[in-house]
Amino acid sequence: MTLNPKSEMHVATTIHIDGVRYHGLRWNSLAFQTLRVRLGRRADVTIRFDTPLRRAYVFDPNNGEWLAGDLVRDAQPDDRQ
Repeated sequence: MTLNPKSEMHVATTIHIDGVRYHGLRWNSLAFQTLRVRLGRRADVTIRFDTPLRRAYVFDPNNGEWLAGDLVRDAQPDDRQ
């Protein structure tokens, strides 16, 4: 999967049971859930996204692929990272 390098941004974060969060936004997918099970609870991951922020990608270190997840909703104020 190729993204536009001019608008792409990489961020280190943690994958949770409800997906990944960044600045009050949250993304999730079945692929994210499967990765979290493989990596363990609250594993550190790298995410990337480009504008608009409707989709985020989490890097799977086991197979070297970027897994896609969709924007779900704004995270709760205490969930912000």
